[in-house]
Amino acid sequence: MSEKYQVVFKGELVEGCDLEETKVKVAALFKTSVDAIDKLFSGSRVVIKDDLEKSVADKYYAALFKCGAQCEVINKSEPSVTAIETDKTDKSVADTDSLEKDSDLLAPPGVIIIKGEKIPKPVIDTSAFSMADVGETIIEAQKVKEPEINIESLEMAEIGADLLSSKE
Repeated sequence: MSEKYQVVFKGELVEGCDLEETKVKVAALFKTSVDAIDKLFSGSRVVIKDDLEKSVADKYYAALFKCGAQCEVINKSEPSVTAIETDKTDKSVADTDSLEKDSDLLAPPGVIIIKGEKIPKPVIDTSAFSMADVGETIIEAQKVKEPEINIESLEMAEIGADLLSSKE
């Protein structure tokens, strides 16, 4: 079984490229309108093409890069923690309606998802306690009575003797 790849776009541009110019170029690449391409630049993860051979995925990457769109080629056989599977379609441009419902499943790296609440310090009254001086004995050690164990009724078996008899 050969490895399959997907081309993923997150709305990022190649450094130094203009957003509007990139949208026009990508729309021309996929032979669609700029309005249809606007969904791709929402910042959500969109699978542009799925189940591709490595060489074909690299061609998509190069074409999108040339237009100014920064995308990724992801090996589907390698597990990905941040992967969201989109509906598999035969369209050149993936439908992002299903992603809009789940857009808050993933946050960009570095974003604090759960805001930490400041927990007030507990107020503990320690005024009834005092400290002993350094080296002072606080509690005297008590002698514990030695236990009385009677072993006179125990016997030692001969060396090599069978201690347990098997039930037959």
